[in-house]
Amino acid sequence: MAGFALEVWSRSDVIEHKDVLGDVYRSAFRIESEERVDRFISNSLVRHTDYAEYQCVVALNPRKEIIGFVYGYRSEPGRWWHDTVAAEIRAAGFGWYLDTAFEFVEFAVTPSAQGAGVG
Repeated sequence: MAGFALEVWSRSDVIEHKDVLGDVYRSAFRIESEERVDRFISNSLVRHTDYAEYQCVVALNPRKEIIGFVYGYRSEPGRWWHDTVAAEIRAAGFGWYLDTAFEFVEFAVTPSAQGAGVG
């Protein structure tokens, strides 16, 4: 890849470009189901922008096209990942980790940019 730039996006940036991010998600994971992509956009991508310490970073090629993104937020009780792993983490003696854990929720890179250092 001849280079790329990273940008931190705000909640409004993500919502404004949700369909493009959905296209990257579809392409990266080779998803054929439009319903699955729509579910990702509404049930994950947009909904998660309201979570504490939400962060989204996009990768742009030299033509300013989105070729990848990653996002996440602070882990909190009552959310799937936190509640699923909390007991095991505490049992292993690492309960303190949950106080500041950050969940990387999605990480997608278009096939044309995969293997080129974008990730």
